[in-house]
Amino acid sequence: MTTLPSLSTRARAFLTGPHVCTLTMLRPDGSPHVVAVRFTWDRAAGLARVLTVAASRKARNLTVNPGSRVAVCQVEGFRWLTLEGTATVTDDPTRIAEGVHRYTERYAAPPPEPLGRVLIEITATGSSASTSDVHAPWRRRWMRRRAQVADDRTSVERRTRPNRCTSGALKSSPCQAGRGGRRVGVDSEMAGVSFCGSRV
Repeated sequence: MTTLPSLSTRARAFLTGPHVCTLTMLRPDGSPHVVAVRFTWDRAAGLARVLTVAASRKARNLTVNPGSRVAVCQVEGFRWLTLEGTATVTDDPTRIAEGVHRYTERYAAPPPEPLGRVLIEITATGSSASTSDVHAPWRRRWMRRRAQVADDRTSVERRTRPNRCTSGALKSSPCQAGRGGRRVGVDSEMAGVSFCGSRV
């Protein structure tokens, strides 16, 4: 089996987080099949493991074409990592137990126990990744801009709501108009609070 010494410490740490990834493979007719899965990475064995059931599309793809090439890709924000390799499916209880153990270790909870459970083993032969913080300044600017847009949207929503006054007196809304352009004041006492405006 192939190890991947090129994986950095940062990349290996990224593979221990409780993330979901995409598994990409080919159907028997040659069309791509992409599905979200949870997986574990065994650095010593050079294996990525995916638990599934024999009746699943991904398992059937490998039953028809064992050893076909696949890729698993994990993404979080601007960080990503892809492992590529050849995959096989097995129903060996010992191998499945190892997959269950590693799944529980990574995701802090045991996997489901469906009937017909099998294990997909991906022998990694290559990888590509971007797991550094080189995008951190850009990401911070993007997040600030996103927060500003959300604040602006909230501000607009507040301005278009009916005025709320606590004095209990009838007041005309300075920003709402009734039909025909006339200003309308509506007083509705609810729990001691007066709501004034064209709509309540």
